[in-house]
Amino acid sequence: KQIIYDTAHDLGDPGEDNSYGWGMVDAYAAVQMALSYLNGYGVIRGQVTDAVTGDGLPGTVTVTNRDPQIVSQCTSDGYYSIYVPADTLWELMAEYPPDYQPAYASASVSEDDTTIVNFALQPPDYAIDMIPDSTPVYVHPGEGFTFTGVLTNNTNENRTPDVWIMLDVPNYGMYGPISQYNNIPLGPYQTITQPGIYQYVPNYAPIGGYQYIAYCGDYPNNIIASASFPFYVLPEGGTLARVCILAADYTNDWTNARDLLLNDPQVESVDFIDVQSSTPSLEDLLIYNVLLVWSNYTFADANALGDVLADFVDIGGGVVTAEFSHYNGWALGGRYMSDYSPLGVGSTGYVTTNLVVDDPTHPIMAGVNSGSEYYDYDAPFNGNTQMVSHWDNGYNGTTINTDVPRCVALNDYFGNTYYQWTGDVGQMMVNAVVWSANNSFSLAFNPPNGFFDEYMVHNQKSPIKIAKVTKPNNSKPATEVLAEAQRSGVNGVPTTYSLMEAYPNPFNASVKIGFTLPKKSIVNLEIYDLLGRKVITLINGEMDAGVHSVIWNAENYSSGVYFYRLITGNYSATKRMALVK
Repeated sequence: KQIIYDTAHDLGDPGEDNSYGWGMVDAYAAVQMALSYLNGYGVIRGQVTDAVTGDGLPGTVTVTNRDPQIVSQCTSDGYYSIYVPADTLWELMAEYPPDYQPAYASASVSEDDTTIVNFALQPPDYAIDMIPDSTPVYVHPGEGFTFTGVLTNNTNENRTPDVWIMLDVPNYGMYGPISQYNNIPLGPYQTITQPGIYQYVPNYAPIGGYQYIAYCGDYPNNIIASASFPFYVLPEGGTLARVCILAADYTNDWTNARDLLLNDPQVESVDFIDVQSSTPSLEDLLIYNVLLVWSNYTFADANALGDVLADFVDIGGGVVTAEFSHYNGWALGGRYMSDYSPLGVGSTGYVTTNLVVDDPTHPIMAGVNSGSEYYDYDAPFNGNTQMVSHWDNGYNGTTINTDVPRCVALNDYFGNTYYQWTGDVGQMMVNAVVWSANNSFSLAFNPPNGFFDEYMVHNQKSPIKIAKVTKPNNSKPATEVLAEAQRSGVNGVPTTYSLMEAYPNPFNASVKIGFTLPKKSIVNLEIYDLLGRKVITLINGEMDAGVHSVIWNAENYSSGVYFYRLITGNYSATKRMALVK
């Protein structure tokens, strides 16, 4: 126990035992310390620093002439310890990728003794940074954001580097440069700081998450330093509802609600995400303006989903919850239920009851006169609410958060398998979704012809299952829709080239990369690091039409951001992934 405490990385905050802080266990260091208590071992320790500033660097120190190699992860201040057999000359390498030059040393240690070996890593000739004025960066098409740019010359000579900006566009890949500055004069060890740099986001920009990347060096091939930050383009403009159904439910049970929604002219499209098996991220939901949420099984993580929904509402999105999201045992949780939901959680129900309209003038009640429901519960009001309908057994019905009207709760169930509502209850659900969309950042996004032709309207991230249905294709069975959305080609050959999202992403050690070919093609699939250097060629040859995948084993590569690029015929796509060890 004491060895684990002594070798763990202390994260600083008080721990549950009030004696030790929260920390990260370093199993290798613990084993090595235990070995050091045996005969014949000593320790090599020291610090890895920046050769110019003297600041500690959280890099790694590797014993390179041992098989397998010993790798020690430095602390945030750059300190490391390695337990090694005594009286042997060990070759050491210190690294802090991707920008610093590695440093080398040789050292040996006597039994039960300590040898100090410090490393001073030479920084790259230039350092570049971008600091957004506010984070996270959310913008709408036609708006922009500002940031502070910092450029440093780490040499004792006058230099004139180039700086250029690239974008990682959602579902497209790398694009640019969108701006370029050549031969910027820098004196020895000079730092230039430029606040208030403005980046405009055009009206045709795809909705979703971007990476804003600055490179410094000799344009275009010699990249010496880079920096990046994410920004998100949110939907805006128009009145059509773009809906995503989030359901922990029976297979295809969501199609009833889908068909009802698509019959309304104010609904543009309906997607589906299975939240029984996984929880989407906020980025997965940014292309929608309203979410319809229900459960008939427990959610994969009710609290995590509730937190994501609250984040979605925070930035202007609408949420409509239905049964069993408000029933004990299957209920939604997290910050949405505490901060936004107009109904809480009930525990009594399962009784057929009739609809009572409380406010016939409200848009949610348009065309709603009568109906009944079996699945309704004693869910209580939560916060400031307006009830526009209830059930004649006294249970609350359709309820609106009066402080945030885009948040609506329905005390009903709309699945296929247990379809037990009658009359106008389905219309009430459609009206609630449209109402929520009209009170959100509503959207009708139509990218123009040209560069964004390859932009796909939603992001498919494994293991999230997304099914897309857009009018007039609302007559297709759900199984067919899922097959098309996954581009699986089970019953035929894919119709388009595509490069899929790497899975998992981020990944540790190995990652799966998938792509589709509509015909036999010459395929080139390569991996690049953040500096644009080719790391490895995974595929280079002819392949048959179909759905393909390849595993990249990155066990011997350093943590960081990598890009994978597919080239075949006239099609080219690049995507981003992160290796985290």
